[in-house]
Amino acid sequence: MTHRTVRRLVSERMDGEGDHSMDHLIREHLECCAECKAYEAEITALRSELRSVESVEPGPLFITAVLRKTRIAQEEYILWSPVELVARRFVTGLAAAVLLFVSLAMITQPEEPVVIEPYLSGEQSDSTSASLLAREVISKDDLLLAAASRR
Repeated sequence: MTHRTVRRLVSERMDGEGDHSMDHLIREHLECCAECKAYEAEITALRSELRSVESVEPGPLFITAVLRKTRIAQEEYILWSPVELVARRFVTGLAAAVLLFVSLAMITQPEEPVVIEPYLSGEQSDSTSASLLAREVISKDDLLLAAASRR
């Protein structure tokens, strides 16, 4: 049995609930486990302290005070519910606008060209292409097109 199970069964047994057929297993565990035994002692002490507490009768104005606080809470809810509704709609609209702008930015943004570097493609670097690129006679796109059509 786990500590959690034993503690649950101890609480149920003290409340007069649960299955008493497992009492011998609980007793065996409590004899071996100081932690669960301390839990049982703590629960027992707590129950006896609760029994010794006198019952309290509410004062004559208790019901009136509860009703007044309930009415105040209802009035605040009625007062703030339109503000909350507007705030929720604003946040929802703002989220939709951000989603729309991000979507439009992704759609209208031009696609970046695929750059195949010589060390990634496994080909040796061509010094002629490097010199042509340096003099800006030919662009990288032209070189990529030539390399792709060569295959």
